[in-house]
Amino acid sequence: MTYIKLAIKNVKTQFRDYYVYMLSMSFSIMVYFTFISLSFSDDVVKITKESVKISATLQATSILILAFVVLFMFYANAFFIRKRKKEIGLYNILGMKKSELGILFFLENLFLGMIALFIGILLGQLLSKLFAMILLSAMRIQGVAHFRLSFHAVNQTVVVFLLIFLFLSIQNASLVYRYKLVDLFKATSVGNRLPKKSFFSGFLGLLGIFLIGAGYYMALNIGEIISIIENSDVQWLLAALVIILLFEIIGTYLFFNSFLAFFIRLRKKNRGSYYKGMNLITTSELLFRFKKNAISLSTIAILSAVTLTAVGGAGALYTFSIRQIAATASFDFNYESSNDEINQTIKETLKKYPDFPVKDTVTSTYKVVEGTYISFINHKKTTEYFNLMKESDYNQTVKKSNYGKMVSLKNNQNVAYLTGLYYPSLFGDPIGTSIAIKQLGGPLKIQEISGTIPYNQMATSGDILVVKDTVFNQVTNPLTTYKKTGINIEHYKKSGKLSTEMDKKLEDEKMAFLPLENSNIYQQPRSVYSSKYWVEQDLNASMGFMMYISVFLGLVFMIATGSIIMLKQLAEAEEEIGNYLILKKIGVTYQEIKRSIYKQTAFVFLLPILIASIHTYVAIKMMSIILNNNWIYTLLICGSFIFIYFIFYLFTARAYNRIVNRRITARL
Repeated sequence: MTYIKLAIKNVKTQFRDYYVYMLSMSFSIMVYFTFISLSFSDDVVKITKESVKISATLQATSILILAFVVLFMFYANAFFIRKRKKEIGLYNILGMKKSELGILFFLENLFLGMIALFIGILLGQLLSKLFAMILLSAMRIQGVAHFRLSFHAVNQTVVVFLLIFLFLSIQNASLVYRYKLVDLFKATSVGNRLPKKSFFSGFLGLLGIFLIGAGYYMALNIGEIISIIENSDVQWLLAALVIILLFEIIGTYLFFNSFLAFFIRLRKKNRGSYYKGMNLITTSELLFRFKKNAISLSTIAILSAVTLTAVGGAGALYTFSIRQIAATASFDFNYESSNDEINQTIKETLKKYPDFPVKDTVTSTYKVVEGTYISFINHKKTTEYFNLMKESDYNQTVKKSNYGKMVSLKNNQNVAYLTGLYYPSLFGDPIGTSIAIKQLGGPLKIQEISGTIPYNQMATSGDILVVKDTVFNQVTNPLTTYKKTGINIEHYKKSGKLSTEMDKKLEDEKMAFLPLENSNIYQQPRSVYSSKYWVEQDLNASMGFMMYISVFLGLVFMIATGSIIMLKQLAEAEEEIGNYLILKKIGVTYQEIKRSIYKQTAFVFLLPILIASIHTYVAIKMMSIILNNNWIYTLLICGSFIFIYFIFYLFTARAYNRIVNRRITARL
């Protein structure tokens, strides 16, 4: 029998062990091929060229996918070689030389790689249009991507992965030379030993729990940390974030390496539970497994937390950025209508486009005044310029723009404070704070505070105080007065050409400053014109593209790590056959063995993702505090990824049980 025939025969007979590896590899190749195809797709590049440049980003992302794939393949190959040590030893006894074994394993690995490559490219091509449409949908771009075969993508994928498979096949073959014959038959015969019991191990375990708890406390109280260091260098904030990260990494390692063994030993002292049913066997097996896999489980937990946080963070930034569209431009066009030149340009340009008639128009008048108060940010006496706005004007802008909420001031002394810098979880509560207005000769009291600025975040020369109309009219000597107008048009979604022309005509009309000289008070410049169309297009495109990449990278990593845990568990199933055979002989039923297997697999498989999920929850909660963002949507995204792990757990437990029961039945 030739090497090729023998390699093909081995692949067929060992396919039950290789199918998880094949599926993970095929999926990774499919995603890589899809990204490369999209980067070469004329349809996608043409449709998105005005929003973001995707080709270079997709190519760069594909390199990260390759890194995941190569690491996974190295691990899987080492696993398969260890698993087949006895087979290698048997070949040696039958007279096969190590050079011949090396060639055989080289060919086997190459065949597996070729099959995975074919399946990955085939699936990638069949689903290429679907993935392209998902990308355009995520970017909220109208367009159609046609079904085409990209020969550039096929060539690049084939060449890259062939080189990887050749390298790994050579490395795989070289492993044969590292083992002595006596070692090959001792591969799975090493007895299980309980981890040593020591006071120091228990101390390290409790230290791990303390570090994790301390990291959580710091993360969930990040607002207080920011308020403490707000007047210091930003490096102190970065240092705090690094400390949180180190606490979680070290704590997670100590949790798996020391605390779990400490906790299981405590559970063993509960004799009523320990000697009930299969708990004695299950508990002992868990001790062995956690000792054997502590480092890999803690690494998987940390990397899974990083992946989930990255995907969840992308979701948080996506929702935050979409919310920022209205903050950047709450009307289709807004401009300083007290500027005659800008006013005239707007009117003339709109006349050129009769297909986009004006639907709504709102004009607000602002009066700039000087106010002194105790800042709710740094809690110091502060003097700054405020922009007074009528209550009726503000409510009208809210009604027409559908941004913000209407206010109802109780009396003439109350105001609604509008600022883009306020984050409730980070700063103190300013309700009830008095602001002494120089031009009024008396104080005003903050009734409510909001971060929604009419027109856009930079529309005014500082923060806004919404006051009663009568109070507004009492100010007869403001530092300056100006007007803002917001316009909404019909068929806004198709107004790209109109917006482009308007932006071009007013590109030099950017910012305005207060007409004040020799003032020691900070002057915030205000924008005199902004439009929504391209702001919305660019944010939707860039954030949607980021979400698309994050989700697919997360999927590749999750499936790879899930496959690694599954391979480890199935390898241990082969090693534990003898123990389960003894249990069966002393009267343990198949159902009891099944329950024990599912319980052990759940601990080993789901515990890392449980710890990773808690880490992710705290990280996203911290991010939501900083961004003042709704994080429920983000948790739903992470939940879908965790569901993938749960599916892996079910398949692993079922396969583990099938291996054990099939071998037990065959030997009895």
